[in-house]
Amino acid sequence: MKISKNGIDFIKQFEGIRLKAYKAVPTEKYYTIGIGHYGQDVKEGMTITEKQAEDLFKKDVERFEKYVEQTGLQLNQNQFDALVSFTYNCGPGTLKKLINGRTLKEIPDAMLNYNHSGGKELAGLTRRRKAERELFLKETDSPKIGIIIGSARADENKKYSGGKAGDQRQKDSPDYSGEVSMQSFYEHSKGWYILRPKDAEVAMRIAAAMITACNNSHVGYDQLGRLGIMSKGTDAKEDTECDCGTLVRKCVLEASGVDPGNFTTANEAAFLKKTGLFEEKIPYKTGTKLYTGDVLVTKTKGHTVVVTAGESRSLTNAGLYPRYTGSTTSIVQALKEVGETDTSFSHRRNIACMNNIHSYSGTAYQNTQMLNLLKQGKLIRY
Repeated sequence: MKISKNGIDFIKQFEGIRLKAYKAVPTEKYYTIGIGHYGQDVKEGMTITEKQAEDLFKKDVERFEKYVEQTGLQLNQNQFDALVSFTYNCGPGTLKKLINGRTLKEIPDAMLNYNHSGGKELAGLTRRRKAERELFLKETDSPKIGIIIGSARADENKKYSGGKAGDQRQKDSPDYSGEVSMQSFYEHSKGWYILRPKDAEVAMRIAAAMITACNNSHVGYDQLGRLGIMSKGTDAKEDTECDCGTLVRKCVLEASGVDPGNFTTANEAAFLKKTGLFEEKIPYKTGTKLYTGDVLVTKTKGHTVVVTAGESRSLTNAGLYPRYTGSTTSIVQALKEVGETDTSFSHRRNIACMNNIHSYSGTAYQNTQMLNLLKQGKLIRY
């Protein structure tokens, strides 16, 4: 996801432009220059041109966009713009503090707490936080959640072979930075074909398997060792490897019990079609709906991914847990009471995926969502 023109103008309105280095607050460690560019590269007395200021601003915005994307939050455009502005001003560490343990409904009010510098409340920061809160809460013409995809991407050296087994780049879970990880959907330069599972439950299980692999630090990328995933599984307990094609193959196998075979991205569409599990391939066009569990492959040899958070499909034939009638507020205890024997975090994450609770990280809000479905007799089993 990218910041909008409105978001760019919003940041510029508060940052202004100054072509000579300055300190907004005397206690700051580094100097600031241009359109709010701050860091150890800015020295006292330094001057730049307007073009240099714009170039620095563009690079800074791209960097802060990535920090917001890596949160995995399902944001509309205004929410995304507001958080990029917040991160531009406060930094990625403060962004983590802001969102940690909070729901989307709680984040905008929490923004107002970050209006201090050097231990003092600053009127300028108070104005900015209020404006960011208003932008976050403002309705948008495009309220759809961002589409998230998962795939095997590259090894720790950003190469296709030669790295160590396991994911050497994974930092967090949900993982948006590792060798095998999730990211916001993008339109590939080679174009995408959509391969949609006929059965909605199989689709959700494919997505769940991909999420498991993306969040498993034992699963890394290496084309030479790509078949390791076939024996170790997406929930591997020891370091193994895969590439984008074998990971999709394993996800399909785990979801359906059908092995599509040892394909490449050049012939993947034909191999998946032969399984009988998928509809005819659909060329992706801007605006085409993408559903959770859709498999995407480039039109010519290149890359393949699974949509891990997209539009929802009806799971009319899926098995449901018995309706929970107890009084506990713990989803773990409630699941045990309805007969679930595996209440581990990884299994709960799969249950969450089956129920369209995306980017599950075990927050109180997500667990309450699951518990409410269980109380209604509508929680789908994994």
